[in-house]
Amino acid sequence: MEKIPTNLAMKERSKSEWTRFRQKLEIYMRAAKRNADDDETKTALLLAAGGDLVLEEYNAIDFPEPTAAIVRPAHKGAKATFSAYKFRTRVQGVKEPFATWLTDLKILARDCHFEKQEDRMMRNQLIYGIRSPKVREDLLKIQDLDLQQTVNLRAAAEAAKKQAGEFENDKNARSSETSTLQNSTADETTELLAES
Repeated sequence: MEKIPTNLAMKERSKSEWTRFRQKLEIYMRAAKRNADDDETKTALLLAAGGDLVLEEYNAIDFPEPTAAIVRPAHKGAKATFSAYKFRTRVQGVKEPFATWLTDLKILARDCHFEKQEDRMMRNQLIYGIRSPKVREDLLKIQDLDLQQTVNLRAAAEAAKKQAGEFENDKNARSSETSTLQNSTADETTELLAES
């Protein structure tokens, strides 16, 4: 019997987490050629792969179809107000790359039901939650800033900071090499003078 991957398990009760878990489980079942299994085997796979959250929901609610036991509570947890709160409080972590943070915000925004306002809300959160006060100030200077401009400018700022860091590291390494070479030359000169 093959081992079920442990990274399939649900991490929290939310609609987006349920959707992600279900997608991963379907991919696993397709790859492992388990789609033809009977319903009892599929139920067992669902419960085994879903982790403690799925098992708790299944045990707590007696539904004939196991996914119904999980989908109902998961959808309840995806209330737009709480989802918006999670979105609004999500700021960029200290060492978190911009791309990672942006992806996380996009995932959080799905459950917020921003609809036509999603780009505006994303832009505002990117400005609010950005780690660098300098970049925030630069973004606030731009009139009629849209989401794509915000993403492009923030990505460019992060790339420039990284390149500047590499430049400084190279510069310091060259300076250290020069200093070592000068010390070595001075030592050799001292030795020659001492021999004379």
